[in-house]
Amino acid sequence: MTTDCARAGAGCVGNPYSFAPTVRARLLLARDRDVIEVAEGRALRLSDRRQERIGQREHHRVLVFTRAEIRIPDRGLPWGHRPSFVNLVLDAHHPAAGRGHVLLIGENEPDGTVGTDKGRINALRLRGDPPRPDPLRARSAEHGKIPVDRERRTVIYSLPLERLGEGAQLAVQARLATSSAHLSFPTRVSTRLILADRRDQTDLGGRAREVASFGGEIAENNGLNCLPGASPCLTRKVGVLRMSKPARRRLFVNLVAVSADPFGGGRPGDAVRVVDGGELEVVRYPARLKG
Repeated sequence: MTTDCARAGAGCVGNPYSFAPTVRARLLLARDRDVIEVAEGRALRLSDRRQERIGQREHHRVLVFTRAEIRIPDRGLPWGHRPSFVNLVLDAHHPAAGRGHVLLIGENEPDGTVGTDKGRINALRLRGDPPRPDPLRARSAEHGKIPVDRERRTVIYSLPLERLGEGAQLAVQARLATSSAHLSFPTRVSTRLILADRRDQTDLGGRAREVASFGGEIAENNGLNCLPGASPCLTRKVGVLRMSKPARRRLFVNLVAVSADPFGGGRPGDAVRVVDGGELEVVRYPARLKG
């Protein structure tokens, strides 16, 4: 999510504003795409309602639901065998908001359009009531800093995975703690989760792209502005992936980060620091559990 521009200009989508909107969001399992509330026979609650406030200097905010799940009763869903939908329901408000004030779902572009494909809803479907497998974790960062350079991507956490078979499902979570307290300007920190052939791979490709859903992309590239006075800043990521073919080799789950100076002020050699408190976690579900 991105606030629209604070001052009139070519990049405005709607009318400019300087206030910080409050956003509420929740996930529903519903019988139709347009259902926005829990209602008997129409929708079930998948998550609690989240509330976030987005200031203009922060500009971006990523909503992450880490505990959104439901057990389907043996008798089935209230709407029977008709299709089901996972709906992300959002609203935004502020006392000063008026006609033409909008919150962007994506990012603003210089020509006044909205760049999309910055988020997703994914789901794991598991048959029966299996115990949750022990997670694999990486807590040691591959690198201790992220260059403030939009062209330089850096792998921060990486986990090797052996013997990934067809139909296996992965549930992936990550936390990244960064600091720009030593810098005099805000930095944008964007991250992406990918399945990779190598520990140092920063883009989709190779065998991993051929054998996994979404070409190996586990979570889209998106991020936040880390303000010097608000450091450390916490990035959270969550995503799932299904193997469409057997890997037949070791693959890696990589958390890839890139930084930039959205308001200017950066100099060559500037970098955001990676601080304690981050990790990458992968839970592997075997193919026999796929619903």
